[in-house]
Amino acid sequence: MRKRSLSTERASTHRQSNLSLILTGYLEKIILGIFIFFVLFSALAIDVKLTRYKLFAMQLSVILLLVFWIARMMLEGRIVVKSNLLNLPILFYGLAISLYYIFSRDKVVARNEFQRMLICVFVFFVVANNIRDRKNLNYILSAWLLGSIFVSLNGISSFWAVKNPANVLTSFFSWLAGIFSSLDKSLHLPVREFLGVAYYGPNQRPFATFGNPNFFAGYIIICLPIFFSMFLTERKGWRLLFGICVLFLLLNLYFTATRGAWGGFIISLAIFAILYSKQVARERWQNFWKGKLKFLIPLFLILVLHFGLMSTSQRYKKTIEAGAGKLHQIIARRTERLLIWRDTLVMGLNNPAGVGIGAFHIYFPRYASAELLKILPQDRFIVNYAHNEFLEIWSETGLIGIGIFIWTIFAFFAQGRLLLKENSGAESQKILTVGWLASSAAILAHSFVSVNMRFIITAVYFYFVLGLLASQCKREIVMPIDWPRTLKLTIIGLVFCVGILSIKEIIEPFRAHKLLTEEIGFFEEKEADPQKTIAALEETIKTNPNQALAYYRLGWVYAKEKNWGEAVRNFEIACRLNPKLVGARNNLGNIYFTLGNKQKAIENYEKAIAINPDMVDAHFNLGYCYYTVGRLKEAADEFKRVLQLDPDNYKAKIMIEKMVQ
Repeated sequence: MRKRSLSTERASTHRQSNLSLILTGYLEKIILGIFIFFVLFSALAIDVKLTRYKLFAMQLSVILLLVFWIARMMLEGRIVVKSNLLNLPILFYGLAISLYYIFSRDKVVARNEFQRMLICVFVFFVVANNIRDRKNLNYILSAWLLGSIFVSLNGISSFWAVKNPANVLTSFFSWLAGIFSSLDKSLHLPVREFLGVAYYGPNQRPFATFGNPNFFAGYIIICLPIFFSMFLTERKGWRLLFGICVLFLLLNLYFTATRGAWGGFIISLAIFAILYSKQVARERWQNFWKGKLKFLIPLFLILVLHFGLMSTSQRYKKTIEAGAGKLHQIIARRTERLLIWRDTLVMGLNNPAGVGIGAFHIYFPRYASAELLKILPQDRFIVNYAHNEFLEIWSETGLIGIGIFIWTIFAFFAQGRLLLKENSGAESQKILTVGWLASSAAILAHSFVSVNMRFIITAVYFYFVLGLLASQCKREIVMPIDWPRTLKLTIIGLVFCVGILSIKEIIEPFRAHKLLTEEIGFFEEKEADPQKTIAALEETIKTNPNQALAYYRLGWVYAKEKNWGEAVRNFEIACRLNPKLVGARNNLGNIYFTLGNKQKAIENYEKAIAINPDMVDAHFNLGYCYYTVGRLKEAADEFKRVLQLDPDNYKAKIMIEKMVQ
């Protein structure tokens, strides 16, 4: 009986082991599918203010990757983490950001930045520890390539359409837009938004699915070194596709005319060339220069002659004159940027521990110099960012934050150097490592003069590339999980529940925006028969001239008819007769705001709040008015108050997000 019992127990254990292996195999495929979804739809999906489908695709992917990664570790019975130099600095950065959020004075404001960095940290760890072989990596890079070809063609065709609207590419994308539009209506799903044709049209500076030429250019310089490294290492068929995509991306980079991205690209090109020549193909480069030198010298002389002749031509002179006209604008923009950097430095020096994550735009007006305000008046321009990622990290998180960020950068390049030494015989691995290093250098250089990292897409790709490099490390930290099966299944169940709640949370901004777009404005609602209502109210006032509510109602009808003078007169009388008519004060604020008298609007909103401190509409309206005149700290305080009174207020949530976009 004892032997039979032991053999039964072994058979049961064997069955459980086989089941775990089967489930782990399925999870491996699911995780690969999520990675493909990530790289494909982070390229294809539309990215515009507030309704950011590209960001949604990224967030959804990260949540699912975390859930399935934890489930796989539970089934495998061990925690496996790649041993690399990046684990500690990125983990510390995530912890530091979490502590900044926990102790933040402005949690509502800090929330977006906290979520941004949390996604970035999670992206690094799921990428570093879930891409286990070159085959899966090739699948991911191939999907990334296909998405990039689509957006490249989209960008080229939108630029081409400016002068030639009937070209083949434009017709193709217009046809796609029509098909997906029909699918939108029939399925009631944002098909066009996820497949990159929602806002397609001619553009002098193409931005494809990225909502802005600068962000598109940032994506391009991330892709170029990686795709070029694949072009050098792949087989003929895929090599051709990677080569074509590189050419398309270069064309788009030229059309976007983004100087910061060009700077990043040139730096990445230099790093790629130096590392490639030093680590991969010193002999190849030497042979190249020996063989091509005779060809390059006459080519250089021809180019010099060509530009010499151009300088004497009338067309060239006109180009120079037009360029001189733009020179003043360029100098002005440079001055703005330098002043913002200088004032950010002052803010950082005055706040060694930082002003708090996500709070740059709130506190910067206190440090904006008179020189900057002269160029960018506070009531017309809002400086949301430092236009330099390093300065912004320093100003928000102080010496701790910038110290950890710089540690991360050094660790990344040190890890890349180690990988180049370790892969002494694997040329393809070396070239790909050079691609990761050059890509990250491009992002960092571009972020020195741009806000790209703050719009999360570029930041996520930066940490994605860090994770790709770390995934090549061979050494692993393995910790066995000797927990009961029931406990493991419970953990898997809890993780899936948390994942579902997190997905619900990221859907919320889309729901809020939909509600906002469907909401009818106060002055857009019309009275069924305004003249009849006005006549009846005037009769009531003749009978009882001290009836405040009649004047209030009359002011309300005149406001709907946009007869501002009569509306103001009647609301003022109503307030004089009954000083506690909070609605009249709020409506007066709305009218003065519409008429452009924002000071009077603020006064009336403040009076409404003094009457009823819990009036949500008055707090929101006052916050919005502060926002439009550049008083961002006061605006944020009002929106926070709105959310304290009404935690589900979608308008306040949208405005807090809009303040940093």
